[in-house]
Amino acid sequence: CMAVEKPYLEASLKIAALASKLSISTNHLSETINGYANQSFYEFINQHRIEEAKRLLNDHSFTNLSVSDIGYQSGFNSNSTFFSHFKKYLGQTPSAFRKLN
Repeated sequence: CMAVEKPYLEASLKIAALASKLSISTNHLSETINGYANQSFYEFINQHRIEEAKRLLNDHSFTNLSVSDIGYQSGFNSNSTFFSHFKKYLGQTPSAFRKLN
């Protein structure tokens, strides 16, 4: 589901909505993510969003988009959240990542 349907691109995604989409209970989804990914639901979703942002920042067909636009395209609903999570996971800002890659 995450790889094909990319539900994490929806900025307002909630665990209940994803569980419903997968036809499982919210509790089961939470336990599965915690157990297998060793992350909370939001850490799991934001990691997927960061991977999407990295892909877009590296894709030359998206050079016309600003770094902020890339964040929104990746499912983040604010610049500050996007920037803080990007730096947390990669140790650099999205702009620095784009320049280096």
